[in-house]
Amino acid sequence: MRRRQLLVLLALSVAAFGCGGNDNPAEEDAGNHDASADDAGTDDAGTDAGPVDAYVDPCSTDNGGCDALTSCTDDEGMAVCGECPAGYLGDGLTGCEVDACATDNGGCDALRLCTSADAVPTCGGCIAGYQEDGSGGCEVDECATDNGGCDAHRPCESAAGVVTCGACEFGYDDNGTGGCIRNACTLARQDTYEPDAWLSEVRGRSATSRRPGIARSRRVKRIGSSWASQRGAR
Repeated sequence: MRRRQLLVLLALSVAAFGCGGNDNPAEEDAGNHDASADDAGTDDAGTDAGPVDAYVDPCSTDNGGCDALTSCTDDEGMAVCGECPAGYLGDGLTGCEVDACATDNGGCDALRLCTSADAVPTCGGCIAGYQEDGSGGCEVDECATDNGGCDAHRPCESAAGVVTCGACEFGYDDNGTGGCIRNACTLARQDTYEPDAWLSEVRGRSATSRRPGIARSRRVKRIGSSWASQRGAR
C-alpha cells in the first residue's frame, strides 16, 4: 500500500515540475532563428561600404591610345607607348608612318640625302664629301680634302675626279711653283684693301710716317719726283 502511494507522489511531481527542459521546442527554435537574423543584420550594417571598383588596365582599351603598330605598357595605371617598328617614323604616342627612305634610299641616288614626309620621299643634296656630277648623280668632291692639293690661297674645282687649281686670290701672286705668295703691295689690313684706296693712302702718307708701308711710301715719292723732273726736262 505504501509503495503505491510513493508511485502516485512521484507521478504528481513529474507532472508539476517536468524534466527541467523547454516544454515548447518550436518556440525555442523560433527564438534562436530571430537572434541569428538580428546578428546577420548587425554584421551587414557594419560592413556595407558600397561596391568596390575593379582595376582596369589602361592598355586594355584602344591599345591605351598608342599607335596600333606599337606596344602599350601599364605603368601604375598609366599607358606607356613603345617605339615605332623598323621602317616607320614617329612614335607610339603621335603615330607611326611609313619611312619612304627606308627602302632603296627612297629611289634617290645612294649618295644623296633622302627625307620622308607623309610616306613621300624627297631627294636632297649629295652627302658630305660628294658633289653633283651634272647628270643627277653624285661624285667625289676632290676639293673637300686638303683643298684638292691646291695652295690654300687658290680656289679648287673638281669634276669627274680631276682637280683644277685656280689663280691665286686677290692680294697674292703666283710663285711659279703652284703656290701663292703675298703681294708686296698688299696692306696689312686685307679686309679693307682696295687698289684705289691703297694708292690714295700711299700718296697721302708723310715720309716720317711710322705706319706699315712707310718704305713703300718713300719709294713712291722718290719715283714720283724723278718722273716729274724728267717730264719737265722734256
